[in-house]
Amino acid sequence: MSEVLSPEEVDALLKGVSSGDVESGGGFGMADAEVRALDLTNPEWMQHNQMPPLDFLNQVLGRKLANNIRPLLKNQAQVSVDAPRLCSYADYVAEISRPTSIHQTNVSALDSDVLFVLHPDLLLNYVDFYYGGEGPHEDNEPLNRDFTVTELGVAIRFQKKAQRFMAEAWEPVAALEFEEIGTETNPEFSNFFNPADVMTVSRFNVSLEERPIGWLDILIPNTALEPFQRQLIAASRGDQLQKQSRWAHAFEAQIRNTEIELSSVLGTTRINLGELVKLRIGDILPLELPETVQLTAGSVPLFRGTFGVSNGHNAIRIVERLQNQA
Repeated sequence: MSEVLSPEEVDALLKGVSSGDVESGGGFGMADAEVRALDLTNPEWMQHNQMPPLDFLNQVLGRKLANNIRPLLKNQAQVSVDAPRLCSYADYVAEISRPTSIHQTNVSALDSDVLFVLHPDLLLNYVDFYYGGEGPHEDNEPLNRDFTVTELGVAIRFQKKAQRFMAEAWEPVAALEFEEIGTETNPEFSNFFNPADVMTVSRFNVSLEERPIGWLDILIPNTALEPFQRQLIAASRGDQLQKQSRWAHAFEAQIRNTEIELSSVLGTTRINLGELVKLRIGDILPLELPETVQLTAGSVPLFRGTFGVSNGHNAIRIVERLQNQA
């Protein structure tokens, strides 16, 4: 306090408190209605720029997943990717129903576990097609039984494919290797993380003939992604540059295949109006051909050349590129 008030001011303040002239203990006097509770651990308070830039990696993973399952699902499957979202692990577990195939694996490069969560309807349809069924699964009622051994086996194989595609998508950022830990089907028993842990959830929606049939979620703790923010941003920018480069090459190829008409004026002469009105069919106008002529596209001169004949056709041999050509 001595750094803010002078010794005389401190003495005066203490005397005022002792005598009752200065009230104490009232704090700032803020009305209760203006006080709001702030939970700094709530993901909803996190800034948008704190979201890990996973969009481009997820798009790559989604395309690989779609290309892999389309042949099995009779080329009807479409995979759309939601924007990554943040939520607490407790809130996420409360969203999903029993049974759901929750596959836990450890990723040493992330120094964390990662969850692959497979929606039951997607699993049932995938199993049906896997064993030659026609699908899709039509039962809209919640599944009131546990998965069979066969269904769990297919779920594990499906999620192993997703792991491989995730590793391929992450190659520009880190080398991911997955160590299997276990599988759980009851969300109430999936105590893989602390309830308050903030998770980054990436959802891959699968549809058949534009009808949603389920999703695959990949959950990564947000703290595991923080060390890779710089690499993720760099890879995202590289992906954008690659897309721009692809567009540039495609645009250039299209331009190069565009046909244009070239023309050349071989000579000119001047006559007066009286001579013009007297011209008849068969009249001859003497022209002196210049040594070189211009080859133009529309009204834009591109080249200069000499007139001649090649293989029985009138031709112009280019001898000079004009300066105003782009």
